[in-house]
Amino acid sequence: PDLINAVGDDLIDAATNLSRMAAKGDEKAIKELVQLLRSAPPYSRKLVAASLGTAVATEECRSRQGIIEDSIARDALIETCSSDDNVEVRCAAMSALQKASKELDPDVLRTMVEVAEESDIRIRRHVYALIGSRAPQRNDLARLLMLHAVREGEDAELEATAIEGLARLAPPGDERTIEVLIGLLTLERRGRPDADTAKVRRAALQALGVLAAGDTVRDEQRN
Repeated sequence: PDLINAVGDDLIDAATNLSRMAAKGDEKAIKELVQLLRSAPPYSRKLVAASLGTAVATEECRSRQGIIEDSIARDALIETCSSDDNVEVRCAAMSALQKASKELDPDVLRTMVEVAEESDIRIRRHVYALIGSRAPQRNDLARLLMLHAVREGEDAELEATAIEGLARLAPPGDERTIEVLIGLLTLERRGRPDADTAKVRRAALQALGVLAAGDTVRDEQRN
């Protein structure tokens, strides 16, 4: 199909069909999805990003094309995460990268940490979820980023996401992290609704349980 000129339902149908082919390891389909990700209208790029992430995460695609860390799909998703002019497209690309990646390498992690400085809270929620779940375990840069978000307490959803990241990234029994998490159990942030406070406290309790249980539980959670 003429992907450059496709619009509306035709473009969505094309992306869906390409995703099915890409999931089977079809290199041409992957390249065409990457092309769509860079050229389609914003409403379609969201779908393309999700489709690309889902496709390259399949076992069949991995067996034929290798892990996403070595693929053009990864580079395209990172580029979209970092610089797309549409916030929702960037968020979709981060979710796709999280789904398709096993672990962020140092260069990608640094890029995502830069994205975490964005002002839009939607972007930060997604990038913290990506870093917290895919940064190498016990990575100091990622762990400090999570601690910063918890201490700032700007947004309950972001804070809960960062707490989940801490549970995975901090060393078992890490006193500094445990102290911060215990403090959250009684902390009342001014103007925060009770439901949001409860969400953060639940996340803190779960994280304390994971840190107390050690690496075995974290390995099971990760898998």
